[in-house]
Amino acid sequence: MARRVNWKRLARVGVAFLVGLGIWLALIGIYRSFVMAPTEWILRLGESPEVTSLQEHEDPGMIIVERADFPRESPRPVIRLGELTFNLVLLFALFGLAPLSDRNMAGLAVSLAILWATHIAATVIHVKKIYALQLGAWSDVHYGPVAKNLWGLLDQFYSVAGIFAVAFLLWWTFGRQPERHDGVGSELGT
Repeated sequence: MARRVNWKRLARVGVAFLVGLGIWLALIGIYRSFVMAPTEWILRLGESPEVTSLQEHEDPGMIIVERADFPRESPRPVIRLGELTFNLVLLFALFGLAPLSDRNMAGLAVSLAILWATHIAATVIHVKKIYALQLGAWSDVHYGPVAKNLWGLLDQFYSVAGIFAVAFLLWWTFGRQPERHDGVGSELGT
C-alpha cells in the first residue's frame, strides 16, 4: 500500500525550518557572544600565559582569532560561525515533525541548550585546527604530527558528519514521537 503524503506535517516541517532559519539569521550576532566567551575561556585553560582572544568581526556571523603572540603585521584568522552552527535550522525542522506541544517544546529547549554546548566545542576544535594547521611555521613549531592530525580530523568530522549527527541525535532523544503500535499514528504521514 502506497503511503500518502501528509501535507499538514510537511507544512509544519516547512514552517519550523523557516522559523529556525529566521532565528538563526536574525540572532547570529547575539549568539556569537554566547559562543565566543566560553570558547575563549576554554582555550585559555591550556595557555600560560593566556594569549588567545576571540573578537567580534564587523560581519555578525564571523569571529576574529587574535593571539597576543601574533606578529602585528600578520593577518588574523577568521571563523565563519554560521558554518559551525547552521544545524540549529535542521534541529528546528526536525522538531517540526511533531505537533506543537509542551513535551515537544521542552525537548526543543533541552536540545537547544545541548546544541549550544556543541557549538562551543566545535568552535574550540576549529580554533585549535587553525593553530595546528594554518599558521605555517608557527604551527610546525607548536604542534606535532599527532596533534595536527587530531585537530584536523575532529574539525573535518564535525564539518562533514557531526554537525548533522548532533541535530539528529538531539531530535531522536528529545523530540521524536514514539511509534504507536495500535495502527494509529504509525504511518509516516500522520
